[in-house]
Amino acid sequence: MAYFDFLHELEDYSPDMVTRMNRRHARIVAPFKEDLIGAQVLDLAAHDGRWSYALAEHAEHVVGVEARPDLIDRFAQYPAGPQHGRVKLVCDDIYRDLDKRLIRDETFDAVMLFGIYYHVMDHYGLLARVTQLEPELIVIDSEFMVYRAYFKTRKLSWVMTRKLSDTLSQNFVHSCGMVSRMNARMASANCF
Repeated sequence: MAYFDFLHELEDYSPDMVTRMNRRHARIVAPFKEDLIGAQVLDLAAHDGRWSYALAEHAEHVVGVEARPDLIDRFAQYPAGPQHGRVKLVCDDIYRDLDKRLIRDETFDAVMLFGIYYHVMDHYGLLARVTQLEPELIVIDSEFMVYRAYFKTRKLSWVMTRKLSDTLSQNFVHSCGMVSRMNARMASANCF
């Protein structure tokens, strides 16, 4: 049984969506299991808490931030279990939420940006705030390029991670013509 197969029971998820989420889980959550054990995790743009729930399988605590309260309400449909209790969903704008957390000097072991990066305009501002939370791991899963091949549109997504312990040298990641400084390694490049 794949991780998100329980979503077949919920009316908001088609079989194709569940299949896609299971493939994404294998690429953006499963490889970081060891990094997540006992971690404090921030999940930005948490939608209905699907990724927060998955992350909480190994993390000690996950805070998911989502601006749409109707999506947060859907989290109640997820199966009860230990990980359900380790998730706290907060209704707020991600930039405003990050600013509040920085004022309170909060830190997280890991910050996840799943499917939000291509929706925002201020990539540098987002990454500047995230890195101030001092995470050991940052995972960005986003649509970075759309291209046409054989009359079919394909979306090219990368999973980028920032592991402070991986390297001491500085690498540069280009984002929409801006350069944001961070330690990075490409974990995978996948077509969805």
